Amino acid sequence: MITASHNPPPDNGVKLVDPAGEMLEAAWESIATTIANARFLLIYNFYDEVYFLSKEIDRFFFSDENLGQVLENIVVEHQIPMDAKSVVFVGRDTRTSSQALSKAVTDGVEAVQGAGVVDYGVVSTPQLHYFVVCHNTKGAYGQASIEGYFEKLSKAFVDFRQGVGHDEGDLDKKTIALIPLFISSSAKIDWQL
Repeated sequence: MITASHNPPPDNGVKLVDPAGEMLEAAWESIATTIANARFLLIYNFYDEVYFLSKEIDRFFFSDENLGQVLENIVVEHQIPMDAKSVVFVGRDTRTSSQALSKAVTDGVEAVQGAGVVDYGVVSTPQLHYFVVCHNTKGAYGQASIEGYFEKLSKAFVDFRQGVGHDEGDLDKKTIALIPLFISSSAKIDWQL
């Protein structure tokens, strides 16, 4: 997910989701830091376009290892099967820089043999988590689409309002039935229950 959540608009970042649609385990943070600090081609922003410079400027780098070496070491250390088929889901927020960063991610994934990419465009972080779960449960959790996300969310709320799955000691059904639900997304799909 290309987003910096609540940070100021000029900031941006990447949130990674594990195969279960959850946040990555904390142990992966050190691996991500190693990758981020590897020597790679300098990237800079110019008129909201991302350009890659072929000239390496040492003072901008934090590691003596190049990105290829770092990735090879991670593959070996964690016994990652390079012949396995993989799919990467990409979503982004509405920040000016997000579209170019998303394009860089999809181009990078497409450059890896055996990897596929699905670019969902502008979506929320919870939506991207949902899409990952749906895909990895082969549709058992729901349909990996914006419509599927809202159908799942709406059904859960209707079940809640009807008291499905709640003990008699919980909120009474009359109180639950009065709670409105408004759903609004960046995709301009607005629903009310």
